Amino acid sequence: MRKLLAMLLALMLALGCASFSQAEDKVTLTAVIVQHSACPDFDDSPMWLKIAEEAGVELVWETVRSDWSTRKSVLIGTNQMPDLWIGEYNLNVADIQSNQELFVKLNDYIEGSTNVKKMFDEHPELYTPITFPDGSIFSIPMFTAGGVREISDCWFINKTWLDELGYDVPDTLDDLYEVLVAFKENDPNGNGEADEIPFVDFQEAAGIFANAYGIVQNTSVDWFAIDDDGELYYAPLTEAFKETMKFMHKCFEAGLADPEAFTQPWQDYYAYCGGDTAIGGIGIAWTIEALMAKTEDQYVLMPALKDENGNQYFNVSGQPARPIGYAISASCKDIDAAWRVIEAAYAPDNGLQLAFGQINPPEGKGGLIENEDGTYTVVDPPEGYNWDIWNISQTSFRATSYVCEEDYAKIRPSGDMITKAKINDFYAPYQGHAVMPSCYIFDNATNEELSVLKTDINSLVNRRISDWAEGKRDIDEDWETYLNELKEVGVDRYVEIYTTRYNADR
Repeated sequence: MRKLLAMLLALMLALGCASFSQAEDKVTLTAVIVQHSACPDFDDSPMWLKIAEEAGVELVWETVRSDWSTRKSVLIGTNQMPDLWIGEYNLNVADIQSNQELFVKLNDYIEGSTNVKKMFDEHPELYTPITFPDGSIFSIPMFTAGGVREISDCWFINKTWLDELGYDVPDTLDDLYEVLVAFKENDPNGNGEADEIPFVDFQEAAGIFANAYGIVQNTSVDWFAIDDDGELYYAPLTEAFKETMKFMHKCFEAGLADPEAFTQPWQDYYAYCGGDTAIGGIGIAWTIEALMAKTEDQYVLMPALKDENGNQYFNVSGQPARPIGYAISASCKDIDAAWRVIEAAYAPDNGLQLAFGQINPPEGKGGLIENEDGTYTVVDPPEGYNWDIWNISQTSFRATSYVCEEDYAKIRPSGDMITKAKINDFYAPYQGHAVMPSCYIFDNATNEELSVLKTDINSLVNRRISDWAEGKRDIDEDWETYLNELKEVGVDRYVEIYTTRYNADR
């Protein structure tokens, strides 16, 4: 019976897409997206206008660029929900699990679909992070082929400065510190000014420094790590974390980082690091060019730091899937129409366009040029244009759908894609350490508990990282107080929940 219903639903949706695209009166649906400041609104996006046309709808977008947590609380708390939630940063598992009655169960829609079902048939592992204990599915993940354990941000060093001062690329904390001091004291950019910042983006360095103390992370799971015996642990409770913080403070106290590292917006780093004169010794970013736009040729990638046993491991960013890409509110005025939008978004050509930009765009725009052999060439940015900003402005950033391996293989990579592939290859030898999986689903009560625990614990840990680095608190004197505060906000229960689940899946 269920299969029959699924077949009927598929037929209805297919007929609906065919007929609604020709209809004079289209249903209007609202959609919310949490978006980057460099990404234009989607109201005039040719990719999303095409998807809306194919689904027979008009999409009215609410684009949120700041204070999303407050806005989301209002939307969910007052049940003033959009028809569609689109994008990887809109919702988390807890939002849905604690409010299941506010979202549409999508199991039958998936079974009756063509494009979305194709993704799950080709990657059945995508069911795992979105399937609730009772089998219910309320969201559709986004997946782009091209790498499973890729590096989110790399770190890099000014090789021109190293050569000028007679240093090799450091691979230990002691050598790193010595080089940073040399960058500070010797005017390596040669302009006669003390304008060098030995370590740019220093607030992001804790995780990399922690590698030297044996802490290796999946960076999407907030300091959980796995020891050499395969046991899960929470790094901020350990002596290794304490030592990492001491090294952070040592660098900050010596003036080896921007004094506003923990308060300065990331855009400021892009602005003053992207000039004609190199002022940063070491940086952390998606690629070298993303941060050092006009001086990238001076920089080389840095390896993972050696731990006390000489091992070198580097953190990874998990997986190419984003578990919650699309969801439909139960209050949606036309649920079938909302599903047609999702199904249309997952069509192969639309998947490519959302991820890489419009196919055969007009002159001056980015995207994909279709070649005679069926491949696609990614349009390069204008000369001098930052690759990251160009990519964000030309694609459906944070709101993609599905690009399968076969379609991904048709892409003739851009310079940025080649660069990122080389970065992943560079760090591949340092990815042998086990890390915690990216996503777990718990029952409602546990998820509600975790929502509070995670917020309180992360807030406390992040405040201490900046306070200790800046010297606002003495690490040794404050350590026991810090551990007691973690206990007071429930860290033991927090670790117990994740450890129990991790051990159940081993």
